[in-house]
Amino acid sequence: MRQLFICLLFFACYSISFGQKSYFKTNEGTIIDSVTYVKLRNSKIEKLKTIDKQVAIQDNLKENYRNSDSIIFTYHWDIRIGAGSENSKSFHPDKYLRKELPFPIHQTLNGDNVDISSLKGKPTLINFWFTSCAPCIDEMPILNRLKDKYGDSVNFIAITFDSKEKVSKFLKKYNYAFNQIAGAKQYIQKDLEMRSFPVNIFLDKNGVAQFIQNGIPYQLNEKKKLVIGDGKEFDQQIDTLLKM
Repeated sequence: MRQLFICLLFFACYSISFGQKSYFKTNEGTIIDSVTYVKLRNSKIEKLKTIDKQVAIQDNLKENYRNSDSIIFTYHWDIRIGAGSENSKSFHPDKYLRKELPFPIHQTLNGDNVDISSLKGKPTLINFWFTSCAPCIDEMPILNRLKDKYGDSVNFIAITFDSKEKVSKFLKKYNYAFNQIAGAKQYIQKDLEMRSFPVNIFLDKNGVAQFIQNGIPYQLNEKKKLVIGDGKEFDQQIDTLLKM
């Protein structure tokens, strides 16, 4: 309740200081007020706390529309889970967009070497995840659907800092059809400074990052519960890359 009050106070002060009310546009295109936004945010936090009690969400707001009495923002959340989540550095997509992604040689669970040159020639979807990340697991069936749909026309790579042993054990329980790279702690946490998961990076056929997203957006169902979306925006991004 205290967190709800603090967030509402922040948005109220923000609105008053500019003499305008703040509204927010969801991924589905619905316009919601500040109270609904904060409730949606807190619901997300409570869901993530089933993974780890230490959860932090950073609001990233972008002004979408303004008139004399209201402002509409689009938003995305940087989500950090685990010890040090409050003070962890954030992964900054703008640093990598429209540039060739730094991608040194990695070895897959199958023993194959993969680097940026081996990915060139067709689009690539790279999913960054870890084995106890509930949002990561939630989106796996949709990622598998994409792999089935596009097949060999797209590279599908999954990268985690978890050990090979841990990932191998995980894959005995969960179906995750991407080409798996494990034990990439240096690359993920040091080179990319990535702390929030999942992250999905879409490369064009030249290895250039054209789209970067967190996980597949959640939606409120008819029972007002957060459920994973259908991932159609991922289909659209892959379709765009295949036409480039």
